[in-house]
Amino acid sequence: MAVENLKKMVDQVLMTKALEVNSSGSENESGKADSAKTESVCKGCTKECNVYNTHVYLANIRSRELIEKMVLIDKEVLNHDKLVKASSERLKELTEKIEKDKSDVERFQKENEKLILKKLKNFRKF
Repeated sequence: MAVENLKKMVDQVLMTKALEVNSSGSENESGKADSAKTESVCKGCTKECNVYNTHVYLANIRSRELIEKMVLIDKEVLNHDKLVKASSERLKELTEKIEKDKSDVERFQKENEKLILKKLKNFRKF
């Protein structure tokens, strides 16, 4: 919706510029330029004029803005990818550590059970 409003405003500015450039002074009863006539003249025009230059200028500005946005989005995607990769590596490290700790816990439990049994045997002897 905002883009349409912006396009309308640009068209109005261009029409005003076209009126300034247009030496014939073609205006209708309401004081506005005949847009159909101006558009048909501009479509067939091969000369450099303010309307054409304004369109090119605005198109170039919009292209630059879009390229800048694309670069920012690319950087965000790359940063996100780096973050995901780092998170995945950290997750893998923590998973390996958990597995190692599980095996250590099992080993300690077995050693503890052996010591308890040994103490029970020694206690029964006395």
